[in-house]
Amino acid sequence: MKRLSLFVALIALVSTVSPSVAQSATPLRVWVSPATFSPDGDGYRDRTTIVYNVPRNARVYIYVYKGATYVRRLVWGRYATAGNYYRTSWNGGTGSGLRVPNGTYGLRVVARFGPGLRYTLKYQGTIGVAAKNVASTGRWVGFYVPGAPFSTAPLTSLESKVSSQARVVHYFHSSQDNFDSAAASNAIQEGAIPMATMEFWRPGSGVGQPAYRLSRIAAGDFDSYLRRYADDAKAFGKTIWLRPLHEMNGNWYPWAGTVNGNSPSHFISAWRHIKQVFASRGATNVKFVWCPNAESVPNTYANGIARYWPGEAYVDYVALDGYNFGTSASWSRWRSFAQIFGPAYSTITKLTPKSIIIAETGCSPRGGDKAAWIDGMFGSIHFKYRRIRGVVWFNENKETDWRVDSSSATAGMFRLVSAVY
Repeated sequence: MKRLSLFVALIALVSTVSPSVAQSATPLRVWVSPATFSPDGDGYRDRTTIVYNVPRNARVYIYVYKGATYVRRLVWGRYATAGNYYRTSWNGGTGSGLRVPNGTYGLRVVARFGPGLRYTLKYQGTIGVAAKNVASTGRWVGFYVPGAPFSTAPLTSLESKVSSQARVVHYFHSSQDNFDSAAASNAIQEGAIPMATMEFWRPGSGVGQPAYRLSRIAAGDFDSYLRRYADDAKAFGKTIWLRPLHEMNGNWYPWAGTVNGNSPSHFISAWRHIKQVFASRGATNVKFVWCPNAESVPNTYANGIARYWPGEAYVDYVALDGYNFGTSASWSRWRSFAQIFGPAYSTITKLTPKSIIIAETGCSPRGGDKAAWIDGMFGSIHFKYRRIRGVVWFNENKETDWRVDSSSATAGMFRLVSAVY
């Protein structure tokens, strides 16, 4: 105990404690050592120890937090007897195991006692994290934000909220829209790569649009549009990521492999044709992003992800889309990042050695802890799905509130873990 130091807390009882109890109560005492530690794995001060002593038999709860975001729950309802000393420790990790960025974190210790645990003692202090030689993983984040990159204001506003600079800015256009050099320039000026999703349909007219079936694309019926787009993109000169025919293994777009007379073989022909048109125009600055949905609908062998693979020579980047709808829909339930993306990740890593991008993802606030889901996503990528090199968050209140800043807690968690995953 002599080596433990700092932060002896003399905290008053909260208003729920009666005067007679308050007058006789001994304060909750807490020691933290070291007050600043360096969780860098060198064996020296890799964790901090919290020792606490309660004046009455109590249930104890200990949290680490940053602003409005709970970073880690260290103790939850542990029974402690009066006068005894108890200890726990923190290794600088979040709930998923990611090491937090250097900085100052809040420590909260709560002891509840009495009938129905109605009385409370609290301690609040700080812990410093100062790891040395923290190496970058090279992973990045990007965003889809309504209005960007046609305007930079929505993007820079979100970047400011989550203290994360987008490396990719995602936007959508239909096959009636030409290449938008101003939008692409805006993204690049903000330090991001523009990723354009090219959708062959009339937006708002639903899936039943056979005029946009895959066989027509493969036959060259849209070549005048594709040539014009390729020429404009080539003239632009900077790198552009193009994502045509995305989520082809779903059943909600006219180009999906199970609607309008389409099939996976039709998809492969259409994809290769689009790629060949761009190659014939010399638009080598346009990089093609092949992106199935993480889960096939319908979920059959004939509609499986592997059936849509066009071949290594026709793909520059491999991506996946997937969302946690939580309980926001009648057919959905709360699911982890691993439950959504794990099977598709396994399939794709057998198809190709290329790195993987999450081109669209988001989490509903309904049905679970969204901040913890965000932590779990980045932790899963860091520890398990290591071929994933970047995540593009879909930041819109649409089918449900996907926005990463739907609450201060979710924005805070994203800010915390996106910097270190």
